[in-house]
Amino acid sequence: MTTDELLKQGIASLKAGRKAEACDLLMRVVEQDERNEMAWLWLSGAVDTDEDRHICLENVLAINPNNKSAQRGLEILQKQSAPVLDSTPGAPPPNPPSPPWQETPAEATSADTGPEVYPSASSAPSLPVGKAPACSACGRQDETLRIVVYPYVFSLLVVTFRRAFTGIWCNKHRNLRLILASLITATFGWLGIPHGFLWTPVALIQLVQGGKQPAELNVEMLKSLAEHKMQQGDTEGAMGCLEASLQFRDDKVVRKRLREIRASSDSSVRQVGCWATVSALADVLLSAVGIGALVGVLDYIITAIFSSLMSGKVPIFMVIFSWTPFIMMTFIGGLLLFQITEQALTQIRCRRLSLAVSIGIVAAILAVYSVLQGSAISDYVAALFFSGEAFESVSEVIFTGVLVFLAGGFFWMLDYIELASVSSAIYIVLLFVTTGYYLIMIVVTATRTVRWQQRLVE
Repeated sequence: MTTDELLKQGIASLKAGRKAEACDLLMRVVEQDERNEMAWLWLSGAVDTDEDRHICLENVLAINPNNKSAQRGLEILQKQSAPVLDSTPGAPPPNPPSPPWQETPAEATSADTGPEVYPSASSAPSLPVGKAPACSACGRQDETLRIVVYPYVFSLLVVTFRRAFTGIWCNKHRNLRLILASLITATFGWLGIPHGFLWTPVALIQLVQGGKQPAELNVEMLKSLAEHKMQQGDTEGAMGCLEASLQFRDDKVVRKRLREIRASSDSSVRQVGCWATVSALADVLLSAVGIGALVGVLDYIITAIFSSLMSGKVPIFMVIFSWTPFIMMTFIGGLLLFQITEQALTQIRCRRLSLAVSIGIVAAILAVYSVLQGSAISDYVAALFFSGEAFESVSEVIFTGVLVFLAGGFFWMLDYIELASVSSAIYIVLLFVTTGYYLIMIVVTATRTVRWQQRLVE
């Protein structure tokens, strides 16, 4: 189905009073075409909170600053609520099935496309209603702000729901919503037949890529915030915002503006010492080991509980769904590892692709092996203290412990291969999928971060 067809269906659903259906259809339009002015405008009438309505209307004006309907809508919201982007969730929407500030669809349709958004830093229009962008959760204004959509899937057997968290958030509150969306999707998305199995992987792929972050809208927002910082005399904050905008795309105007600010403030790209580089990269590798080991320990505990509760012959679908916690934990662990890797590479200003990719690959392999290692150590501890397994001597206890700590993951994998059961086959397949997932995404993360750092010095 094309975006035009989705848009028409969304508008028809909104006029008929089916707001949830309209919101889903219109969200699909803006996910496919982030600069669809009409979709953002009609979506403002389908969302539930003033905060989301404000975001939709700001997106309309970012695309077309002359859109009268969006301008009137923002004026209405400003009069009806307290500070911008700080409305009470669940408050009664001020709009009927179509946006109240939109007198007729024809009026919005006839609006022209408007000038190119932010053609240069000097001529960039300011954000609507005279407000600089801020985190809608805490009011923070810095280079970590992003306009983002986090999709999630929730299923109840034959019914599957697709929803999304949408807003402008700082890094802290983005991560909270990313983890929440991931937990919901990885845990409950699969439970719907058949759509849960179709939509859940799609949502997880979008989440592991950081959600949907419209490039043009985020560039526009960060440029605007940079100018706001300059007006306040915060040159460091302005440079941070401009540098962050280069994550989305290369921009000669932004790089020129950065050089001007650096020259006027007598600052330059920070150089990182050898010890700081070694320390940051060691943090990545230790984090990979810690994340993998924690997943292995938790998986062993959950598997032990499940085995004790499910005695006798277990239906195959129960065996499959029993691996849901493992999928959820490895997915969340991957998200954490990718973020830690990106932060470390950014901290050391890494511009060598070979170094970044090598560290990423080593970290991914360590993380996967540590999952096995964590399970093996858990099994040794359980045998030592809980299962009553007898060791002939203290030396045997020590020797076994040393062997487990050094190569337990290897022997744990061999044990699963020798079992040759459905459960062991699923475990092995999931491990291979996890390995591929970690390797691909950490290489993508490393490559993206290095390209960004290279732009900062061009």
